[in-house]
Amino acid sequence: MELKSLTPNLMVQNVNDTVHYYQENLGFTLLETVPKEGPLDWAMLKRNEVVIMFQSKRSMVKDLPRFEKQNPGGGFTLYIRIDQVHELYYELLETAEIISEIEETFYGTTEFSITDPNGYVLTFSENKED
Repeated sequence: MELKSLTPNLMVQNVNDTVHYYQENLGFTLLETVPKEGPLDWAMLKRNEVVIMFQSKRSMVKDLPRFEKQNPGGGFTLYIRIDQVHELYYELLETAEIISEIEETFYGTTEFSITDPNGYVLTFSENKED
């Protein structure tokens, strides 16, 4: 068996607002939605090789009832390897909630973290050697 990809499907309160945030602040491109217009139940976005899906809580609970008592936000970090981490950091200073300032790590990266409107944590990281 070969693992081919991993695409997170994140539960959110409002898919339309989340899509707007990721397009305007992080430069993602909208690939697909359900339905095609109006209040969205689901959306897939991409920037370079990073793909993320967002699904409304209502829709996700319908598909997977075990999420009934869960809230968007989750206890994990989306760790995204990038180049030009300093440039992205300064771009996001005015538009994103930065929860971890840019820093050099002991494991050889420069990184910082933000939260999206749903409480998900995104950490952007660049290898020092890149």
